[in-house]
Amino acid sequence: MGYISVEEFHPTVASLSPTIPYEWYTESICFVDANGTLLPEGTVIDLMPHSPHAGIIGYTGTGQQTVAHNSKKDRRGVISSPEYFNDGHIPVRAIRLPRTPDEGHQIWQNAVNDVGRGVRWTFDDNCRDFVNRAVSGRNGSSTRDALLCVTALVAGFSLFSSN
Repeated sequence: MGYISVEEFHPTVASLSPTIPYEWYTESICFVDANGTLLPEGTVIDLMPHSPHAGIIGYTGTGQQTVAHNSKKDRRGVISSPEYFNDGHIPVRAIRLPRTPDEGHQIWQNAVNDVGRGVRWTFDDNCRDFVNRAVSGRNGSSTRDALLCVTALVAGFSLFSSN
């Protein structure tokens, strides 16, 4: 994989990583709406119902689409190409569009700040927490809540049936 200097690619990303994949320039997909329009900065996307992974759309200084997400694979928050976010080419859906460009920029900046702080992926700080924190400033993961609910139901059923 070839790499190029980040300084000319994106000032925010440049402070986080010394290099980015060259392939971002040569083999790019972009996430668009039904009309083929690029999704706005700050749009929350996910790979549901196929995968619980979620991220936030952003753009480089040259207009290249990127995705900020808390990556289970990397065990940390990252800013990546759309291909890296969706390496299985799973259908992507926009689950929240920013109301204004300013709101979208603030959401994107919150996500970039989390990546810059070195947020780590854990069960109690996953990609959904990352997205919710960027949008609302609070943690929250519907995926984790569902898993905990199922675990509690199974435990409760096991306890009840053993009596």
